[in-house]
Amino acid sequence: DNLLNLSTDSLLKLLKNPLKIKENITFKSGDFSISQQDKDYLNKLAMIMKKSSKIKLEISGHTDSFASESTNLYFSQKRAESAANYAKQIGIASENITTIGYGESKLLNNCKDNVYCPEKQHAENRRTEYRLAANP
Repeated sequence: DNLLNLSTDSLLKLLKNPLKIKENITFKSGDFSISQQDKDYLNKLAMIMKKSSKIKLEISGHTDSFASESTNLYFSQKRAESAANYAKQIGIASENITTIGYGESKLLNNCKDNVYCPEKQHAENRRTEYRLAANP
């Protein structure tokens, strides 16, 4: 919300270095449909991005360590694409959006293959992350 209050020039200066602005919007296992929480957040990002066409959005999808590496890469990419499709629907230009699926390669905890963890910890890894950056 504070980013909305910045002038365009201040915002562009701040975003010269990519800024991770949100993470941990989690998914159910095996799901990649966008949540209402994601939609609400992307609506705010759209307002920020409409300040300048120089602002770019990177959406990265992540999974837990269940399933094969290739399946997890698929689901993580689909999670990122689901968020990107909604972002396009609300007016963020497709050329300003990048999607990346990381699968299980960037776990937030030690819940990797063959390690017991409670479901809550696995759920932390099934997420979408957003980064904003400004091109010079």
